[in-house]
This record gives sequence, structure tokens and C-alpha cells, in this order.
Amino acid sequence: MDAQALVLAALDEIDADHFAQAEALCRRVLKHHPNDPHAHRVLCNALLLQGRAEQARFHGRRAAALAPAESPFYYSLGRLMRKLGTPDEVAGLMAKAWELDNSHPDPCIAQVEALLWGQRFMEAARVGAEGLAVHPGSAELAVNRSVALLNLGRADEAVDTLRAARRLAPHHATLMGILASTLNYDDRATAAEVLAVHAEHGRLRAIEEGAVGVSRPGLTWRGERPLRVVLLSTEFRLHSVGFFALPLIERLDRPRVEPILYHTDPMYDEVSERFEALAARWRHVPLHGVAAIALMIRADQAERAVTGTPLSAKVKGRCVGE
Repeated sequence: MDAQALVLAALDEIDADHFAQAEALCRRVLKHHPNDPHAHRVLCNALLLQGRAEQARFHGRRAAALAPAESPFYYSLGRLMRKLGTPDEVAGLMAKAWELDNSHPDPCIAQVEALLWGQRFMEAARVGAEGLAVHPGSAELAVNRSVALLNLGRADEAVDTLRAARRLAPHHATLMGILASTLNYDDRATAAEVLAVHAEHGRLRAIEEGAVGVSRPGLTWRGERPLRVVLLSTEFRLHSVGFFALPLIERLDRPRVEPILYHTDPMYDEVSERFEALAARWRHVPLHGVAAIALMIRADQAERAVTGTPLSAKVKGRCVGE
């Protein structure tokens, strides 16, 4: 078989979960064609799937150095390098993919995500705007650009971006959820609009969950003590989420529910004091790692954990895993 046929065969082996066989085929190609970018890219994937990150990174970077002027090549390599490279590397690969072919928004979406990952918010906002000029109906681009703008303190522009995208993609649940949270930072937003957007987000999520058969966990508890619910958040403090959560916790049916609050942000203020007073148990754990918090939650013997931030989700995942 020629080099192209061997690379295609290696892709088939990856699809069949035969990663070592895919590696062997790619190495056959590179023995005779050491500068074949496709073989380096597929070998990068095969090695990554075997957990050999350093070798995968080497071949990924070789593929980038030898890359042909093909948008799909840069895009697929960029997706691989998200697990191996730096934010700048990924952003560069996706920028090249977008430059070669902007007929689809995916390369631009991925470039903005990489810029956000690298905390290059000014560039993320600019690239997002350029992408929306070509694909104004891309909800993903609008969401990513709004995140960049919010990090720059430009909440009004973030909301305007999301509102414009909503008109073109009115049934996109993630966009509606981001708009609902971003409105908290825009002084122009009215209570009626905030309520309407939250209600619409809930309606769209309910439709989504029904479509894929997701059932909500029941909270029926027939134990001899109240149901212990751990709430993890960075926002048990002077924050819009904090003010939203306070009345919910105040109105819990205490004979049936015992709230245990884990506050993971270093800030402790007068709102934090109110949360601490409401909690059956209060844990201020700003310097604790995921593993340590997970051990504390297991020791609390809670039946439910509710999270609201990426760190909290990692903690919850660690608890479930253990």
C-alpha cells in the first residue's frame, strides 16, 4: 500500500480501538516518508489514545510544522493539541484553519475558546466579532465572545451580543442560559426581562432533557434524619448568585433537609455570615484541593451534592468516583 492508503488504514484501526496497530502503520509510513504530515497527525492521535502524551506531543508539533494548506488538517490537529499543547499553539492552528476556509464557524469557535483558555480576552472578543460578521447565527461564537467581553468588564456589550444571537437562534438552550446569567451584570436589564429569559431557559432545558430521556433525580427521603444536601459554590458572598441563593436556603424545609455549605472562595463578607448562620454545617475551604474537599464531603455523609462552578463540579465528580 502507498503512504496515503496506510494512513487511511491507520484511521480505520483507531476507529476500531486498535491503537497499537494504528501506530505501527503510521511508523511504516514515516520510515520511508519522514515528513508526511498526515502520518504524524494520525500517529499523534494513536499515541495520545495509548496515554503516551510526550510522544504524541512531539508528533503533533511535527505535523504542525509540516502542515499542508488544508483547513480540515489544521482544525483536526488543533483539536488534538488541545490535550497536548499550549493555548497559543491551539489558537494558532485554529486561526490558520479559519484563514484557509471560513465557510463554517467551527474553526473560529475553537480559536476563541483557545484564546479564552489562554486568558487573551481582548483577542478573543475581536476574533469572535470577526466570526460573527461571517456567521451571525452562530450561538457558540456569541457565547464565547460574551465570555470574553464579560471578563473585560464590558457586560453591556456581552448582553448585546447575546441578544442579537438570540434573535437568530431562539431555541439554543446554552445561549439562553448564558444570557440569563450575564443579565445579572447589565444595569439596563429589567426584572421582567431577567425573569422571562430564565423562564425560557428552563423551558428549553426541559425540552432537551425530555428529548434525550433525562429524568430529574427525585428528592424523596424516608430516612430517620433530614436529607443532607451539600451545596458547593464560590459565591456564598456579596455576589448576584449569593443573593439569588439566600432566599432558597432560607425557605428549605428544615425538618426534611439539612444544608451543608462549602464556600470555596477566599472572600468572606457580611453575606457569607448570613449563609453561615443558615447552614447546618459551614465549611470555608478556599485553600483546600479537590481531593481534600471530596474527603470532607464523604465524611459529612451527604445524600446529595449541588454544584455551581467548574471547581465544585470537579469535587462532586471526585466524590462520585470514590
